Amino acid sequence: MNHTYLLAEVTWTDIAQTAIAFLTLAVTIFIAYMANRWAMEYWHKQKKAEINYQLENLRYQNMFEAAKAAWGLLSFLTEKENGNNLLNYKGTKEKPEVYFSLDRGRQYLSELSRVFYEQGNGVFLTPEINNEIFHVRTNVYKLLDKEQRSGNTTGEILLTNEGLVTFFRESYERLRITIKTYLKEKLKYEIAE
Repeated sequence: MNHTYLLAEVTWTDIAQTAIAFLTLAVTIFIAYMANRWAMEYWHKQKKAEINYQLENLRYQNMFEAAKAAWGLLSFLTEKENGNNLLNYKGTKEKPEVYFSLDRGRQYLSELSRVFYEQGNGVFLTPEINNEIFHVRTNVYKLLDKEQRSGNTTGEILLTNEGLVTFFRESYERLRITIKTYLKEKLKYEIAE
């Protein structure tokens, strides 16, 4: 029986071609693996950047909404009649009388609670804005408490303390300026005068 081995017929050229084929296949697989790895890293980087952008955008929107809500509280402090004013001006220009509205004081406290806590806007406001809003709240509480102890729970009270009237006026100005500055510096948003 004559057995011929195929191995004897294999030439160095065949071995070289086979090695080159395996090497080409290995290089192709390596390049595909590296391309896939790079693509996945790039995709993860892009996805992370997209998520960070979305979070930054959400933060910006929340800060803007909080500033708008704080701006809305100014309607209680302005001297221009709008139906929400805490202070009502009566009398003459020579002898003006300033009255504090008890109902609007309670309305301010309710609106402050809604805006600041329920809607969560207090988290996104600066300490300066928060402090000023709560200074106003403290004085409103004091006036309401004083009148409740005296039995007056509706209507208006004449403010004889000029310092308190000045406080409300100055609080309005400080809040207005602080909120505008907040919008301009933090959110790059301008409010017209």
